[in-house]
Amino acid sequence: MLDGTVYFLEPNDHGNTNHGGTSGFNSRVFDFCIEEDSLSFSLMSRDGEGGYPGNLELKVDYKWNDQNELLINYTAVSDKKTIANFTNHSYFNLSAGSRNGLEQRLTIHADHMLEHEKSFLPTAVIVPVGNKSFRQNIIADKMNMNGGPVPGFNDYYIINKNCSAKLHPACKLSDDLTGRSMEVLTSYPGVLLYTGDYLFSSYPGNRSMLYRSFDGVCLECQYFPDSPSHPSFPSTVINAGELYKENILFRFSVNK
Repeated sequence: MLDGTVYFLEPNDHGNTNHGGTSGFNSRVFDFCIEEDSLSFSLMSRDGEGGYPGNLELKVDYKWNDQNELLINYTAVSDKKTIANFTNHSYFNLSAGSRNGLEQRLTIHADHMLEHEKSFLPTAVIVPVGNKSFRQNIIADKMNMNGGPVPGFNDYYIINKNCSAKLHPACKLSDDLTGRSMEVLTSYPGVLLYTGDYLFSSYPGNRSMLYRSFDGVCLECQYFPDSPSHPSFPSTVINAGELYKENILFRFSVNK
């Protein structure tokens, strides 16, 4: 509900809206513009698409620099008050496919996370990370907790913010065999760890592989999931004409 008006979003996940519903931007064709050191994608989402109000213009800029950093800038504006929460859903496997993503080492800079139901919807309760903390841990070692295995991670971590910097360290992923590492910094308040439990591809990817569960790991910087349903969460509402602007930075390196 926005300003007393109830909007019905497209259900695509057991009665809920996931990834923007069936009209999610992941299934849309973007316009693009290639510049000297960047690539920009743009999309117009018309009023009512997916059930969301407003004609929303989204632009996503990808830019590399000489420090092996990939900066993603998200900007959007709508002509009506609406909801916006954009992220990057790339699957990362720094072993170059020689083993699955659970063999990677992970650090998440968070002391607290969101409690969620079995359906992965937040309960609105913020809890300590406890045994779901990651401090240079092999992900597979965390898959057996509390005396029993867990099917995978689909958990939102609230990033520790101890300074006024524009971008805050969110997490670091590394692979012991290749020496590759990736640090993630962001302006968003948290990061969602998804271990690819439901990954099942029909088309071959890198090295002509068909990707299967746990072949890659997602580190999705974003606002709190289901924020419109929880007034205590940081707001994902943008007013008409208000600029939405958030950033994600991936910093790559190799330990020799």
